[in-house]
Amino acid sequence: MLAASKASNNQARADSLTVDALDANLRLLNEFLPVQGWACMSSVVGAQPLAVGTGAFTSPTVDTLTALAGGHWVESRALAHLFTRSLNAAEQLQFFTGHLQDVQAGDCLLKFNLFNERQEPTGCILGIAEQAVIDGATHEDWRRVRACARTISFTVDLCAELLVANELVNEMQRDVFIDALTGVLNRAGWMRRLKQIEAQCMKSGADAAIVMFDLDFLKVVNDTHGHSAGDDLLRLTAQTISSALRSSDSVGRLGGDEFGVVTYSTTPAIAQLLIARLESALARVNVNVSLGMALKSEAGTLESALELADERMYAYKRNKTVPRSVRRPILAETEASLDSAAR
Repeated sequence: MLAASKASNNQARADSLTVDALDANLRLLNEFLPVQGWACMSSVVGAQPLAVGTGAFTSPTVDTLTALAGGHWVESRALAHLFTRSLNAAEQLQFFTGHLQDVQAGDCLLKFNLFNERQEPTGCILGIAEQAVIDGATHEDWRRVRACARTISFTVDLCAELLVANELVNEMQRDVFIDALTGVLNRAGWMRRLKQIEAQCMKSGADAAIVMFDLDFLKVVNDTHGHSAGDDLLRLTAQTISSALRSSDSVGRLGGDEFGVVTYSTTPAIAQLLIARLESALARVNVNVSLGMALKSEAGTLESALELADERMYAYKRNKTVPRSVRRPILAETEASLDSAAR
């Protein structure tokens, strides 16, 4: 959840920078060819559509620009890749009524379609101008307009590259903190989450709990039925624990057969309910574990609670008899549980 939040924040920052850059480019475009308004819509695949505008297009919405970008366009003779059409009365009434700029039906709409280097559409630039302004523009005016349109296209492409880079960084960060076999947090990721919850507890005064699990008889399963069966058992355990947790709780695989859960904003009663829920879920899929739980409030810190929960878990485990082998019917039930969970 935190990784998703960070990714969202990074994307919001990238979007903000893109909007600022596009706004500056549109204002420069208006210096080269002063019209009633310029706007840009970015529609990069995988990114939130952006709409930026000046003048008559101040604070445009993506829906408004999408609607205006439709209709029948004719390529201009003045400049390659520039398309024009007349604003109709319905559009004037719907989109431009009440503007300081005196936009009238019959005024000229301008459009540059934007493409990336693979010729995939990435958005468009729109303008609105009186026909006399268009007719009076010089060759030099159009040269500058074309250069500015290319800069805007480059800015939109850069936004797409930032999106890809952000996704790669987030993927790498996830890989660093995720256990490849089970898909839950690894030890580094879980300990990182532990520190974050410790800080939250310090600020809010809320309590937290640690639950430590040790998967019983994993070595016996590996020796009897092979490591593939043991891996299946680890995946089932992680999946089952995860399914019993709240969205604010975090599970991690801390070692070969050891798992940990940290739960925030809890009480002794809530923690006991969590234990009961976990034991019930694991029993339903025929997974045997030894577990121990400790509250931050009884240990002083979450790190101390981790040690206390670990001690309680091992004390519980010492009272169990380890079989020399696991009977095939038990494993068959586990495999059936895996199939059922996968469905």
